[in-house]
Amino acid sequence: MDLWPAYQAACLAIAVIPPVLSTDVLAVLALVSEAKVNQKPREPDPNPRPPAIRVARWQARNEYFERTTQRPRTAPIAETEETKWARLPTPDMDLHFPYEVVTTRLILARRHASEALELKALTEANLDHLRAWMAWAMDEPSPLDVVEARLVQFEKDFNNGVQWAYGIRLKTDHRLIGAVGVHPRIGPTGVEIGYWLAANACGNGFATEVVKALTHLALHQPAIDHVQIWCDPNNIRSIGIPKRLGYSHVATLVNDTVTPLGAPRDTMIWQLNRADYDNARRNQICTNT
Repeated sequence: MDLWPAYQAACLAIAVIPPVLSTDVLAVLALVSEAKVNQKPREPDPNPRPPAIRVARWQARNEYFERTTQRPRTAPIAETEETKWARLPTPDMDLHFPYEVVTTRLILARRHASEALELKALTEANLDHLRAWMAWAMDEPSPLDVVEARLVQFEKDFNNGVQWAYGIRLKTDHRLIGAVGVHPRIGPTGVEIGYWLAANACGNGFATEVVKALTHLALHQPAIDHVQIWCDPNNIRSIGIPKRLGYSHVATLVNDTVTPLGAPRDTMIWQLNRADYDNARRNQICTNT
């Protein structure tokens, strides 16, 4: 319990309580001071995550926005277990995404704590696959209660319009095969789509199907005029997804971030504008899956 407010209140009491009670007040102050000195310090984070990767990514984003005259978002706050999975909303955006998105072969469902055990098992079964591209995978495996807390935060973020995270499931047996998110972190009129799949789900066009559906939903909202995908230039499969969906390669940030192992790497930015998307739909360019 934080005793500082009680200490402040006791100090204020000296000024407003009659002198006859001063002895009692001083006794209370002494007890509060002793308790504060002996207060048990907060336990350190058992699984700290260095903020260098995210800080580098934000710095690169801000530089990109300055060049393109887009307004960057606020830099991230200090990383803790409570904050490293949370995102701050971009001001002046009114976005709405459905709790469930159904595509030809898949179901995208809003994250929920009830899937923690399934998500933990899927992540641990694909650690080598994920660590090649995903910095967060270097911190895995996480305890079940940490995974549950993450999913609770994702659900809160979804409900509050901070970001929209979905689990990717097969229609046939509802098996979890990956995750995707829509993140309003690239400026006031755009969103970024990020995704990952289990190794045995890659190569089937699932990621393209997912990104196509969320691109469609994003660009049909008045507040959004462009969608971006940020990816490692060496991730050939990931690069193929925006290519197939009509995105354009608009920038490559040189040495803007690091790989999961800490080596510097570039980041490719792929973008699809609403006008180009509308033209592509008319010309049937975006029908590939």
